[in-house]
Amino acid sequence: MTLAISRAAPLKPEIRLAQAISEFQAHLPAAQKAIFDETRCLTAKAPPSMHSVMVMTAEFDGRPERAGLRSFGTRMVKFLGLVQRFASLGDILVGASQNLIAAGVWTVVRLTLMGVVSVVASPDHLTAFFMRIGHTAPCFEELGLLYNRSKALQNHIAEYFIIVVQVCHKLYKSSRMSTLRQMASSLCDSDLSSYERQLNDWAQTIKTNISLLASQDQVSSRNLLSGLSKSQSESRRRKAKSRVLNSCSKYDFQTSWTKIRKSGTTSLFTQAPEYTQWQAHAGSCTLICKGQLGAGKSVWLANMVDHVNLHVQQLKPRCSVAYFFCRHDIAESLESGTIFSSLVRQLLADVPDLTKAEEIIDQSGPVLGSHKLLALLKSVCRHGTRVFVVLDGLDECEKEQQYSLIECLLRLGRQLDLHLCLSLRSEANNILNCVKRRLPWNLVVELPKNNPDIDIFIAQQLRQHQISGNLAVRDQALLAEIEDALSKGAQGMFLWVALQLESLCEAQTDQDINDALANLPRDLPETYHRIMQKAQNKTVDYQERILKLVVAAQEPLTLGQLREALSVVIGDVSWDPSRVINDIKKTLACCGSLVIVDEDDLGVRLVHGSFKQFLLGQSQESSSTVFTVKDAHDMMARTILTYLNYPIFETQISPTAPRPSFQANTIVSNLIDESLPRFLGQPVKRNLTKAMGQSSKLHDFDINKVLHRGSRTSMDHDFELQSYAKRHVNKHVELLLDLAHVNEVYDFRVLAETKARGNDTLLALLLLRGAKEWRGSCWRPMMTLWQVQIARNLALEWRFDLFDDVDFMFLFDFPAVWEVWCSDQEMTISLSTFRDAYIQIIRSSNCDTHLKMEYTRLMMGQPLRERVWID
Repeated sequence: MTLAISRAAPLKPEIRLAQAISEFQAHLPAAQKAIFDETRCLTAKAPPSMHSVMVMTAEFDGRPERAGLRSFGTRMVKFLGLVQRFASLGDILVGASQNLIAAGVWTVVRLTLMGVVSVVASPDHLTAFFMRIGHTAPCFEELGLLYNRSKALQNHIAEYFIIVVQVCHKLYKSSRMSTLRQMASSLCDSDLSSYERQLNDWAQTIKTNISLLASQDQVSSRNLLSGLSKSQSESRRRKAKSRVLNSCSKYDFQTSWTKIRKSGTTSLFTQAPEYTQWQAHAGSCTLICKGQLGAGKSVWLANMVDHVNLHVQQLKPRCSVAYFFCRHDIAESLESGTIFSSLVRQLLADVPDLTKAEEIIDQSGPVLGSHKLLALLKSVCRHGTRVFVVLDGLDECEKEQQYSLIECLLRLGRQLDLHLCLSLRSEANNILNCVKRRLPWNLVVELPKNNPDIDIFIAQQLRQHQISGNLAVRDQALLAEIEDALSKGAQGMFLWVALQLESLCEAQTDQDINDALANLPRDLPETYHRIMQKAQNKTVDYQERILKLVVAAQEPLTLGQLREALSVVIGDVSWDPSRVINDIKKTLACCGSLVIVDEDDLGVRLVHGSFKQFLLGQSQESSSTVFTVKDAHDMMARTILTYLNYPIFETQISPTAPRPSFQANTIVSNLIDESLPRFLGQPVKRNLTKAMGQSSKLHDFDINKVLHRGSRTSMDHDFELQSYAKRHVNKHVELLLDLAHVNEVYDFRVLAETKARGNDTLLALLLLRGAKEWRGSCWRPMMTLWQVQIARNLALEWRFDLFDDVDFMFLFDFPAVWEVWCSDQEMTISLSTFRDAYIQIIRSSNCDTHLKMEYTRLMMGQPLRERVWID
């Protein structure tokens, strides 16, 4: 019998997954078995959404035993999102007869996290495990369209979730033991490491399968899915929803929230009558949360997202919730278009069927403006539908972006029942007045300076620093003195408290602590100055360079990327591994506690947006500037240009790898010799070299060929900065052009010959630069004309996305011209129509008669008179 069993074929992964779920349920007490069955049945009938994930993390951190502690639930958002996507696909994934398997996985994970992990005294270790799994987990975004195309993919996903259920089962069994046995039998590091390795291996296999399936012919994919999915209409519905959501936005809004939410837990806002009125108000309304720098506004709003998600669960029908947290260290997050499109995506995500909205996308093209985004909402949401929107960091944006976003929110409030909550600094009076004037029925709640949460925060932080061994005192009575001194000096600023505690941890004796308490800094700028002065002595050569790179980065650099950037010697394109820093964390000590490393993605960022303002001399309290924006961008641009020219990249290229998606000739290292006319080359070269402060080695740079190179096979891990450099080199080059002050680029012959040499993308950069430089100038009609003439000649061969820039649109702000320019998605513009429209505008302009005649000759295709352009 045993021999027969051993020779039998192994059970299918799908069956083994069902067995693992059954074994988990078998170990539950009778009462919990009933709960398990009920939860699984409900999940099968109404699959979970991302809102369900938000509710679960809110419940996790909102349990009474976790009151006042830091948030750990947000660590598991990505992992829970993975389980949610699997469970939400239901019978599309595993067939109607086995829908309970997918629902069972969600139920197992929910019971384990809520019944085991959340009640652990210190869930740091276990939540960190689930956080790491979430980072390496496969992307299930398009799983509903790919799953049924591959039996191997189905098996691999089942294997993945078998291990997930096994981890949950072991955790649950451990929690049922007595304290002594639990200490001896609980999951140790080796157990978790073993499970983590297995999950990572399966995740990599799944990612490979998904990539291969996604790259196959889309037509055959559609035919295959139509036969295997629940129905053709279901397949179309899922594809339409995916397309609509991705057309709106692909920005990762969730990560910013999780980073802020984990900073702390508070419910103080629920005691404010304004908050209660805002929640219950009938019709659109706005809640403004005011507070000084470092007072915890972002933490307030991050907790508010949790509270609102729990609140709307009780409403019938349930309302949609959207949120966005602007990041001073992510340039994209400070653009009104990014913010509004992300909010719209979240509101649409709760709509089951978006096939009607897809028709609007078919008519609009790939780029959706605010009007089209509102049209999408209007097509699927009834007028007056209630929605909640939480927006933090509006005052981090430029004024133009602030006002643009306010107008978008105003139009949204006219269409939907918009309950908007946003945070503003107390000193941001201009934007506050604008919000009060433009947005409907607004309430203002101010974070108190005598915030009772401050004392709780101080006590918790002191205890954590003691447990970790960071803070050591001989006289225990000194702890009470620390609490009292920090409470009196805080003035409602959590950030100030955190920075003082970090400084106190460096004290060597009780006397040092007493001296520090007697001389605490008064505010944040003074705190920043002291920390920089004290830390500068550790590694004086690196402090300013690190700060410049972190400030100029378009997105936070990782530890590995910063490590490589610091190894670059400007202008020296020889790769020398001996220059790479051995211990980057030790080097970062030169910035003290003002530069921190995120535990999730190892991103290096400033401790707070106000520190960036302090460095650049932009805050009201700043008395001096450490360095300018120009200094920071110049440092980053020169570092990137040098790095991309390392010859070592040439020897490690896969000959069969695909080429990068961006165009060649975008980098200005060859701008002078290859793109500009010979008679202007040397003056421009001198200006560039002087502005960059580089050696003659700049002449040897050849960045253009770097952009032509294919993907690498063995360098991705070793050369981490290259991925950042290739993503953002265009932006840094554009900034470099602005810094160089190359006035010669405005000469018409420069533009004409640049086009003739085939450097189209560089020409686009020069056009954009001209638009920025001449905005508001009385000569704009003349400058606009020759720039339009160049762009007109390129209309049939350039893609529209090269001009997806507000400054380029400025060149065409005459309605008739812009209407013609945008009239056809394929850019098959009627040049005669374009010409006639522009001639009409020129003839009606304020230009003198002589210039009008010359402009008309140009648009009619007749020769130009040289003196017009020389003058």
